[in-house]
Amino acid sequence: MTATAGSPSASVPSPERLAVPRTGPDRGTVPPAIARSRPARGFVRTAVSVAIVAAIFGFALPRFASYGSVLSSMSTMTWPQALLVGAAAGASMVSAWIVICSVLPSIRLREAAVVNLGSNAVANTLPAGGALAMGVSWAMLSSWGVSMADYVLYTMVSGIWNVFARLGLPVLALLLLVTISRPGAGLVVAAGVGLDAHLFYKLNRLMKDRAGMMAYYSKAWHLWWTHRMRYFEAEFTSDGGPTQREARLSEMLAVRINHFGGVLRELAPGASLARNDLRLILCRTGSRARYLAYVFRGVLGLSGGVRGIELAYADQVTCRPIAEEKPENIYVEADGELLGRLPITLSLVPDALTLLVPKGHPSLLR
Repeated sequence: MTATAGSPSASVPSPERLAVPRTGPDRGTVPPAIARSRPARGFVRTAVSVAIVAAIFGFALPRFASYGSVLSSMSTMTWPQALLVGAAAGASMVSAWIVICSVLPSIRLREAAVVNLGSNAVANTLPAGGALAMGVSWAMLSSWGVSMADYVLYTMVSGIWNVFARLGLPVLALLLLVTISRPGAGLVVAAGVGLDAHLFYKLNRLMKDRAGMMAYYSKAWHLWWTHRMRYFEAEFTSDGGPTQREARLSEMLAVRINHFGGVLRELAPGASLARNDLRLILCRTGSRARYLAYVFRGVLGLSGGVRGIELAYADQVTCRPIAEEKPENIYVEADGELLGRLPITLSLVPDALTLLVPKGHPSLLR
């Protein structure tokens, strides 16, 4: 038995028929141009993404926030505080992902995270970001098989509950504030009850920021002409003595300094930070002319008093509405900040603050 063998032959395919194995399940072939273009597209997308992130954090965010301020705030936090803030931020993000998975059961938690973080990044960084974020989220969800009807349902449900949460949480905060006790306020310079506090209640913050002291002067003149005096009662003690009662006051100031600076000089003669008591200005009168006379007495530095306006020292003073009269809103301020309404108790804590002043300073000799 014989066998013959010819020379081996090999056929070389043309270059356009060269193929590379496909990595997919069909085990077919992919043209080389497509095989080479996919890594290139991935590289371009990655580069564009990195450039956008760098532009946001390098140019956009510094225009609205200061990295230095953020770092200084974080440096003052303890490790437990920092961990608590981080845990709260993480829980907030994860809760949004769980909502997405609840509305769209076909979406996994990882995909919900991608949708939430991607759409939020677009909404918070780009102009008209809210509308663009909806397009981004729809593009992602539709690529994962979510229908238009399911997407509309997801948008409506999550949007409605977001609105309810944003409206409901402030209401809950107000309810909590109502149930807790009112905190005490530290008094450094002066506190006022009545017309003085009503000035700060009526003063517009924007006007105060723009006009400065002129806003105070103009509003004070307006109230002097138009405000209806509202009366309250007060009780105070001095140096452990008996309680003194003022049955009907239209204004009371509790002052710690004797010189306010500017045009208003000595408003409360005898007041001093070196003393362990309050200097009270008790206005029993409702006369606008006497109010004005007392203020001008301080502006001009004149001695002597004004009828219906008395001075007294007190360790503690309590002001409350008059029980027999119609309840009215009588406000309280301390150091120019509105504290609230009557009743209120002002007291002095001896030696709670230590000041370093030059020896023989005039304020220590008064």
